[in-house]
Amino acid sequence: MFGELGGASDSMRLEDTGIYPYVSDYLDSCRLMDIEGGVNFCPAYDDTYPIWYVVSGVVDICATSQAGRTFVVDTNVEDEFAGHLSNYWGQNFYCACITRVPSTLLRISPKLFHETLIRCPEFRAFFYFKTSVRLYEMFKQKLAGDFFSDRQIFADYLVQNANDGICRLESASDAARRLQMSRRNFYNVLHSLEREGLVTHPTPDEVVLLNVESLQRIAEPVRRFMNNEM
Repeated sequence: MFGELGGASDSMRLEDTGIYPYVSDYLDSCRLMDIEGGVNFCPAYDDTYPIWYVVSGVVDICATSQAGRTFVVDTNVEDEFAGHLSNYWGQNFYCACITRVPSTLLRISPKLFHETLIRCPEFRAFFYFKTSVRLYEMFKQKLAGDFFSDRQIFADYLVQNANDGICRLESASDAARRLQMSRRNFYNVLHSLEREGLVTHPTPDEVVLLNVESLQRIAEPVRRFMNNEM
């Protein structure tokens, strides 16, 4: 929910991915790349339109408004497509693809994708299924942002991402983007939870959960909605 932290514990190999059977005969038209975390490997205004596939790691799909506010539209994990997929349906979302952690990605040339892969019925079914699932997950995440308060969403984020009672933040700005709230609202909610004795914020990169049970109660409507339990 809202960009959970971390990547896969065991790195997936290309041979283990769902796309491998379709590209195994065309690897000379692809490029397997190891990319460090925090790299914008597919800028918003890149007009070469390659298709990317996440073999391992985590990729955030980020949009920036004309006012300069950046937020995370989607998060792609291993065995998922990435890149400017909206262009395939004629709707350029102008999103940048940024690795959250060190990741391995397969770059598929537009020529291979359009002239060979997408003409294969089995690959089309695979591609449409993968991307349609992501679209519905994105839409549900957007609905959650409309249905629930920043306080509920923040509590859910803390509970879902805590390890041994500590939720580690890469930065407040990154966390706010993933939670689809302003940095100001992020700190307002955090300070409110601190005043209630539910959390403490001893360092810039960590939030300590002091009362997990109360945070779970605050987050319960969000969690029930995301788990189809309402």
